[in-house]
Amino acid sequence: RSKGRSTKKTAEEEGRGKRVITALPPVLEYSGYLGAIGAVLVGPHFFFHDYLDYANSTGEYALLNTDAFPGVWGPAVKAMMASAFSAALYFKTGSLITNRAAVLTWDSRETLGIWGKLLVGFVCNVNYRLKLYFAWHLEEAVLILSGFGFSGFSTSDGVTPVWTKAVSAAMIECEMPPSAAISVVKWNRHTGTWLRTYVYDRIPMKGLAALLVTQTVCGLWHGCSPSFILFFSHSAVLIYSSRILYRIQTKYMAPETLSWTNPMHSFYTTFMLSYIAGGYNVVSLQSVLDWWQSVGWIGHYIFAAVFAAGAVFPKPNKPKDKSRTKNKTN
Repeated sequence: RSKGRSTKKTAEEEGRGKRVITALPPVLEYSGYLGAIGAVLVGPHFFFHDYLDYANSTGEYALLNTDAFPGVWGPAVKAMMASAFSAALYFKTGSLITNRAAVLTWDSRETLGIWGKLLVGFVCNVNYRLKLYFAWHLEEAVLILSGFGFSGFSTSDGVTPVWTKAVSAAMIECEMPPSAAISVVKWNRHTGTWLRTYVYDRIPMKGLAALLVTQTVCGLWHGCSPSFILFFSHSAVLIYSSRILYRIQTKYMAPETLSWTNPMHSFYTTFMLSYIAGGYNVVSLQSVLDWWQSVGWIGHYIFAAVFAAGAVFPKPNKPKDKSRTKNKTN
């Protein structure tokens, strides 16, 4: 465990203990897991333990195929409607911008201005994400209809069934995130869980270095393309800059300022995500650089300003444990 990380057992660590497989599973059983729902296209994106519970009607699925199991039609129809909405909006925005890569790399500052170009880039990036929302919400509907993805009942009322394990991305929370850290958690949740469990939590260092390693691995997972690697490595910088802003908001500013600094933080996240995501839409290294150059490298200057602010407003030192100090003196 790296220095500075809590030694207390977290809920996530306790969950890992429950998911431990102590013996090699039968070939047929494991083959079923590899080819289970959603795994044919992208590989298993849920834990083997969850699959066994579902296949054997145990754990959260003990009431599966009984009248006591929560109804699936309501949440499944909701997911299908979100999928249909994503498809309709994708075709609409696609009719406005037919070639995302060409529009992004075209130096049109003289005709559109930087802000006009950034707006076009935002629409291009939304158009790209819409096709992913379409597929993910459709998969979510299928998983729910099969009964898979049930995650217990809402902690607020204890009655409403929750299907968190079936959700890959929450559209509204991804498009209007309060911070970059939240947007990462809500986007492609299954891959995010894998990255946190098998990459981030196993890195000996912490902070920006851990984020850079994790997000670079994520970029390589998507494909050996400069656009993927540059986007995901920059997303690590964005997440860390979001932490800096949150620290300034909560440690150096009065609580009453949150009413207007929170919306500004949300806008910063959306703006910067759109800026760095422009590189995701293109393929070559030169195309990524052309996109950033076409908008005057504005996002990189903003990154530099936020990191400079982080140096001016550093992380406050943690108060020393008085009991430990007392023991040492004794």
